[in-house]
Amino acid sequence: QATTPTNAGDPVYGGDLSVLGFAFNTFFLPHSTTTSDRFNALPAIEALGRRNPETGETEGWLAESFTTDADALTCTIKLREGIKFHDDTDFNADAVIWNFDQMVEFGKESELGNPESFEKIDDTTIVVHYKDFANTWADVLGEVYIYSPKAYEDNGEDWAAIHAVGTGPFIFKELVQDSQITYEKNENYWREGEPYLDSVTVKFITDSTTQTAAFMNGELDVYRNPNSTAIPQL
Repeated sequence: QATTPTNAGDPVYGGDLSVLGFAFNTFFLPHSTTTSDRFNALPAIEALGRRNPETGETEGWLAESFTTDADALTCTIKLREGIKFHDDTDFNADAVIWNFDQMVEFGKESELGNPESFEKIDDTTIVVHYKDFANTWADVLGEVYIYSPKAYEDNGEDWAAIHAVGTGPFIFKELVQDSQITYEKNENYWREGEPYLDSVTVKFITDSTTQTAAFMNGELDVYRNPNSTAIPQL
């Protein structure tokens, strides 16, 4: 049950958002081979950057900024301070580099812009070195989603594949294979006053007719990419 704002424009807190999910493979995004996994994990696992919907430019999210030096062939990532993973471990340069290493070991260097190397300068600063200049470094690095190293190392990859542990506004509660993922509000989220919702449910419905019926019946709040036959009906 959502609360009623006292003034127009005030945030409304409470309620559950039900979203149509995509095919699920893994929550451990450094080893994911499909962008659909990012969408399913997004309530719990956040990226270093986000696209500004008005300008199309990549801006910092878990990172404060990305600074490109065309002469030095480097991109410097400045991270936000004071952020915790859901397992209460620190989000810092070591955690980001660990995720980078996992991606490289899995053959995903292209998703880092094919760097020559990367190094920690301090707890909030990473410098990524490249061989040739490209104007997309901030874009590709901003798309890197960060998983808790400790959660992975304590439990292993099979466990990490079905448990989302990140820094996001919602904490992973349960995965029911081929049915749904449920997330609960992170009361200690790093962005003050957020999130507004109590929970998010990602539902897996493969049949397009059932998807449309679920949306029209109010069982889904967000219907992503409806097929062409459903659009006139909706």
